[in-house]
Amino acid sequence: MVTVTVGILGTLLAVLLASCDIRSLFYFFQKVLGLLSSGVVGIFILGIFTRRTSAAAALVGTAALVWVTRFTDLYFFLYATVDIGVTVGTGFLASFLWPQRASIAALTWRGRRPNSARANDV
Repeated sequence: MVTVTVGILGTLLAVLLASCDIRSLFYFFQKVLGLLSSGVVGIFILGIFTRRTSAAAALVGTAALVWVTRFTDLYFFLYATVDIGVTVGTGFLASFLWPQRASIAALTWRGRRPNSARANDV
């Protein structure tokens, strides 16, 4: 049953890709990779380096990333760099509208403990 399901999904995906206007498979791969990995990296940077970012702000940053990827025509090597910046910038600005309610100071870069305090935990 799993094999049949995966086969049907693969066939549908192949038909979808054949009907799209894709200039090259490498260009399409770079665009998808920039979309997926840049969002994860941008959300990671938001979570580690800012104390006020909430889940809603991170989702707004990711939505802006999807908008930039969909409606701009960038050189494909720039997708990752621009998308990370858009995710972090938009997510940080959105955090002023939807701030973090719980204290997460200990989970951020500034809230980390010094090495000497961590050595005593062992």
